[in-house]
Amino acid sequence: MRRGHDVTVVHSADAFSLRSAAPAIPIEDPPGLHRVSIRSGFGALTPVIVQQTRRPGLLRPALQRVLDAPCDVVHFHNVSLIGGPGVFPMSRAPVILHTPHDHWLFCATHVL
Repeated sequence: MRRGHDVTVVHSADAFSLRSAAPAIPIEDPPGLHRVSIRSGFGALTPVIVQQTRRPGLLRPALQRVLDAPCDVVHFHNVSLIGGPGVFPMSRAPVILHTPHDHWLFCATHVL
């Protein structure tokens, strides 16, 4: 951002609502940072579907709109409640990175 980069951060508002009873505190994004809060309209059902199926499910249309925008790099973090491994092929960026933060992606018994 300080070097002229534009960064878009996408998060699931439905997943956030599961963890917090308080509403999100509005903050102003610094120049070059664009925050996209996506929600399906189905509340808590959305993150449950995503976590159990490892696919974007009800979030797919909103995610596809974001990922269709031209960009050089997409760096995924903690995809467990936004699309799991099913979100990776949705990106059209020439460089796709993923930083895993927990065992969820690799655990064969994650649905138990």
